[in-house]
Amino acid sequence: MVIEKDAVIGELVKPEGKLFTIADLSRVWIEADVSEKDLGKLTIGAPATVTVSSFPDESFKGKVSYVSSIFDKETRTVKARIELPNPDRKLRIEMFARAVIDLTSSREALILPQEAVLLVQGQSTVYIQAEGSFEARAVEVGEQLNKGVVITSGVKAGEQVVTGGAYALKSRQLKSQIGDAD
Repeated sequence: MVIEKDAVIGELVKPEGKLFTIADLSRVWIEADVSEKDLGKLTIGAPATVTVSSFPDESFKGKVSYVSSIFDKETRTVKARIELPNPDRKLRIEMFARAVIDLTSSREALILPQEAVLLVQGQSTVYIQAEGSFEARAVEVGEQLNKGVVITSGVKAGEQVVTGGAYALKSRQLKSQIGDAD
């Protein structure tokens, strides 16, 4: 599709001159500004949903195809390119768009309820069911979600973690430690 015409009828054209700009608009790029706090979670291939005010009831699905290495120190953002199909040619060059990038789906995480992770002697701890009893285990925590905590290490998938009553186990553990000190 011709998107720009620089040619004028009757004009003498030089070999290095530009007459037309053409583009394939069946796939488009959206350039998004990603904030500094989200940069660590952003990955190539992350799914994105794009909306434009021209079509408020529609959303366009794409994926992050590029993340810039240059950080804008004034806006505290980095540019990310989202590629998406444009079969109906609804998206146009220089249109303003809003993009939502899914920063969670591109990775797997072990998430526990916040009440399952307790602070024991300054260390994040969970209680694991092991052979008829409960074992306190130190864990490394990542980001806090709505009602959950991402566990980065210390627990393996499939282990039975106490999610209700963990505080009572902590109290018993501390009471037994005090009793041992006598």
